[in-house]
This record gives sequence, structure tokens and C-alpha cells, in this order.
Amino acid sequence: MNPTAPAETPGTHAARPEGLVARLRDRTRDLHREAERSGILRELLHGRASRGGYALLLRNLHPVYTVMETLTELHAGDPGVRRIAMHELQRRDALASDLRSLAGEDWEETLPLLPEAGMYVVQVVTQGRRFPGTLIAHSYVRYLGDLSGGQVLKRLLAKTPGLGPEALSFYDFGDDVDIEQRTASYLTAIEAAGQDVAPRLDEIVEEAAEAFRHNIAVSEAVLEAVKAAVQAAG
Repeated sequence: MNPTAPAETPGTHAARPEGLVARLRDRTRDLHREAERSGILRELLHGRASRGGYALLLRNLHPVYTVMETLTELHAGDPGVRRIAMHELQRRDALASDLRSLAGEDWEETLPLLPEAGMYVVQVVTQGRRFPGTLIAHSYVRYLGDLSGGQVLKRLLAKTPGLGPEALSFYDFGDDVDIEQRTASYLTAIEAAGQDVAPRLDEIVEEAAEAFRHNIAVSEAVLEAVKAAVQAAG
């Protein structure tokens, strides 16, 4: 016990509210598991995804990252958003580079944008304009996934379907980057952002759940599109 610490009233420690990161984890834990077991992501994690299926997933994530990062830049001075506006995490250019490698320069014309991706974009834009703090939720869902599970996907994709580094820059944050340290730094930034917008944490937490639902919908739609293409070709 720290003798210099102020005395606490009995029961106050237990009543102390959780920080934003803990609340995000608690709220999305089951949705995170569901996402890993759904759609094209399930196929990726089991080493069953094709080059074309992976390209279609990236095609449908690219506009999501584009609007998320555009709005984050636009609201970079906003309380909360200013702490998570880290250019080194931005993925839209890496996604475009991978898509050129996977599907050619005309990937935007040859790979379809599915309705579910359009709905995801609308969600990010609508909520981001209403309350920029919701961008914290979308950043949490996407960037933390890229930094953690994305590194697992990178290794799996290098094996099956055998993608080279030129098609995997989405998961490349630099040779000199310590992924665990970068992840810890970003979680710290999210926690601080939550303190900046403390009265509206419920909105951010619920938006993270909504973001997971949209990710699941996109993943399932991509897998269905891949199956339909295979059937049509057969």
C-alpha cells in the first residue's frame, strides 16, 4: 500500500468506471469471435482463400479506409480524433498498391464494389460527420486488427495462395517497426482519446459493435460473391 496515496472511500475503487479500451474489448469480444468465423475471413484463417477472393476483400475494404482516413484528417483537431490521427497507420495507399499487384491497374473497374461495402462506407461517413469521436471506434476495429491478426494473415497468405511481399504491403508497417510497441502506443492513444470525450463513450463503444457487424457483412458478402463466380465459371 502506498502511504502517500489519498485514502479511498470503501467501495469507490470497485465503482470506478472502466477506460475506453476495456469497454471496447468487452463490448466487441463476441463480435470479434464471430468475425473470425464468418465469410472470407474464416477461409483466410484456414488457408483456403484464393488470390481472387482476397483481392475482392481488399477491393471492398479500400473505400472504407479511404473515408475513415479522410474524415480523420478532416477532424484531426477535434477532441479525441487528434490523438488517433496517426499517419503511419494509414492503409489506403497500401491497399491500392496490393490491389494493383493482385488485379492490375484497372482493379477499380474489374473488381466489384459490393452493396455491403457501400453500407459500411455510409455508416462511417454518417456517424463521423455527426460525431467525429465515432472514428475512434472504426479505427479501433480496423487498425488494431491490422496490427495484430493482420500479421497472422500475412504469414498465411504468403503460404496459401502464395502471395509475395508486393501483394502484402497492407500488413507492412515498416521493417524497423515493433508491432507490439506500435499496438501498445495506439491503445494508449485510444485511451487518452476516450478521456477527451468521456461524456460520449457509450456512443463510441456502440459504434465499434456496429463496425464489427459491417465487417462481418462484408466478409460474408465477399465469400458469397466468390462462390457465385466459381459456379458461373464451372
